[in-house]
Amino acid sequence: MIPAPPPRNEAARLAYLRSLQVLDTEPEEACDDLVRIAAEVCGTPIALISLIDEARQWFKSKIGIDAKETEREIAFCSHTILQHDVMVVEDATADPRFADNPLVTGDPHIRFYAGAPLETEHGLRLGTLCVIDRRPGTLNPQQKAILNRLGRQVVSQLELRRSHRLLAETSLQLDFVRQVVEQTQDPIYWISPADGFRFAYVNRAACRHYGYSAEELLRMSIPEWNPDITLEQCEKNWQIIREQKSLVLETRHRLQSGDVVPVEVSANYVRVGGAEYIAGTIRNIAERRHAERLLQQVVESAPNGILMVDVAGRIVLVNEQIEKMFGYSRQEMVGQSVELLIPERAQRRHPDLRESCFSSPVSRPMGAGRDLFGRCKDGREFPVEIGLNPITTPAGPQVLASVVDISERKDVERALLAKDRDLETAQSLAHLGSWTWEISTGREAWSEELYRIFGYEPGSVAATYERFVTALHQDDKDRVLTAVDATLKDDTPYDLEFRIYRPNGEERTIQGRGGVQRDRQGRAIRMHGTVLDVTSERRARRDRDVLT
Repeated sequence: MIPAPPPRNEAARLAYLRSLQVLDTEPEEACDDLVRIAAEVCGTPIALISLIDEARQWFKSKIGIDAKETEREIAFCSHTILQHDVMVVEDATADPRFADNPLVTGDPHIRFYAGAPLETEHGLRLGTLCVIDRRPGTLNPQQKAILNRLGRQVVSQLELRRSHRLLAETSLQLDFVRQVVEQTQDPIYWISPADGFRFAYVNRAACRHYGYSAEELLRMSIPEWNPDITLEQCEKNWQIIREQKSLVLETRHRLQSGDVVPVEVSANYVRVGGAEYIAGTIRNIAERRHAERLLQQVVESAPNGILMVDVAGRIVLVNEQIEKMFGYSRQEMVGQSVELLIPERAQRRHPDLRESCFSSPVSRPMGAGRDLFGRCKDGREFPVEIGLNPITTPAGPQVLASVVDISERKDVERALLAKDRDLETAQSLAHLGSWTWEISTGREAWSEELYRIFGYEPGSVAATYERFVTALHQDDKDRVLTAVDATLKDDTPYDLEFRIYRPNGEERTIQGRGGVQRDRQGRAIRMHGTVLDVTSERRARRDRDVLT
């Protein structure tokens, strides 16, 4: 057994993994779904999301095994995180790295393994999404591509989970401030409209609120302690209360000290005997206003776009990032339907999704497994990731949403895909193949054109150094292997013309070039090179020689 060395960025990798706070957590449906899809696509009985901790590999999601973790030293996935692409082991019993591994010689008796590294946008490979079988096997190119894409979805889920946690922590801060406000003793009052809107009754909390004695308050009418209202307005409000039986409004009260404080007044219609009264509570909302300002500061300082939506789908709060992202001012958004920010094709389903979110109030990513888009003021659409966190506020249930513009990430993905396609096209036109050999793992990667030069369909067989050696013409083999050994020994790049045999027996002449890459300690870690099919050129030259 050959244990895998730690990645060069091991310290940063472990720090980021632990910042996700995902180790030793309960299974989650989003991750379990990705594991099930991976197993179905690859046709294996076992599939795992494996996270490589300092001394162990821990399984966030798993099917087909009971174990929750294994030692890192024996983990196949410890080898996978040393590379960018899917690592495939067709038969572990034939691979010197794993032949005597306890996971091969004992339960679960691994024979076939394929793992896609879980790589963040910063190049930190946290673990793998892997599939395992107890029989030898392989993956076709489509299965590898799907496994890679599913691995990227796992990373998105882990990072979105982290965003949800940070959002939940913000919500906890809001809950704390709100509890301070709600635990304040509320003043209780009765007012007699028939007596010029004077107090008919006040409790001790009301006396403390205003700073007057009960006797002093019972001689006062509403306009004497409310600078924002007249007797005419009192009459209008009274008619509303009689018709609707209640009214809640925010206003200001003048205290005995001369201070004017913001309050929320809850007024209810009460009839006692033949007399009509307004009964209710007064809540000093100075602390709540402070809490709202604190929440706004927290929201404004968030790196992501933050908006709050009520049960009716109205936007209650936005931060500056949302303004920049969508091109609307907050005055244009607050009070409007959240559909304002959603493409028309998705608006029809959104009310049902919103209802589901409020009926089952748990933190969740929105649109898991689907591409989501926001709509700017100018009509432009852009890709987003959204995390939803239901909260309870004095105004009722609301949802705090974190919105991330992922346009740049999508552009990079498209650009990389285009570059890969351009490179493959250029190599095909030039009959030029390229290869990389990871010396520490023994894994070799061939370009599509190199497969064709050697007589294989791209990805149809494993790219191995042994397959390359087997293809060499017997008369050229010693010369080629000697050149490779010299390159490994003293860094001398080789440039040779030699012959190979394709599986169908066809002989081809190729021009091979190769070099070596070393680590800081001078150890050879990787070889890479190119292969150019010059068969046609050599035949043409021989024909010319015959004619002359």
